[in-house]
Amino acid sequence: MQLSQIESRVHSYLGSARKYATRQDMKDWINEADMILVSELRLEDQERDVLLTTVAGTREYLIPLAASSRLFKIIKVVYDNTGAAVTLTPKRWSELNLDTMINGCPEAYYFRGGLIGFTPIPGEAVTVRIYLLELPDLLATGTDEPAASDWLIPALIKYCVWQGKLKEFYQTGDQRALTAADGAERIFRQELKLAKENYHYHNSPRELTIGPGARPMWS
Repeated sequence: MQLSQIESRVHSYLGSARKYATRQDMKDWINEADMILVSELRLEDQERDVLLTTVAGTREYLIPLAASSRLFKIIKVVYDNTGAAVTLTPKRWSELNLDTMINGCPEAYYFRGGLIGFTPIPGEAVTVRIYLLELPDLLATGTDEPAASDWLIPALIKYCVWQGKLKEFYQTGDQRALTAADGAERIFRQELKLAKENYHYHNSPRELTIGPGARPMWS
């Protein structure tokens, strides 16, 4: 579903809040919801892997991504130096003992300041495969489509209704708007939970309308 179509549906569901919601508000809320759905469900269309070749004695590297990419999280890091793939252990920078980071075979990785680092420091050139999750491109024009598939649009719209009702409350102080916002938030979180269950049950959203026995998503 295109951005302009989603905006129309959001506008129709906002009710009394529509007079306080600008076109830019709706676009921002739709983009926020799209990012939440991608990050929470780890939609496979936003997952990718990149290759990085280490240099002996070098600890930290830039991840080779396109300039437009928006890295959300590293899922796992794997290297193959002996014919058997090894998954590295994620570490926090604060957990590392730099005195022990001597040249050797990497056992763990960390991420800081846009760089990925390895410990021990690689003692030779090793090809490392980094599996990561990217945030979707921001929707800008009416024909843009969210990363979230059509089956997730109802949850996306409910998020926008939640935000719209909150804005109405902030603008007017009307407690009814706050009550409506609370209700929309609860439904959004329920739909997100249901979407997670269905997505992981079916492995792919392209196979899914809703899962067996599940209640219909809000519409």
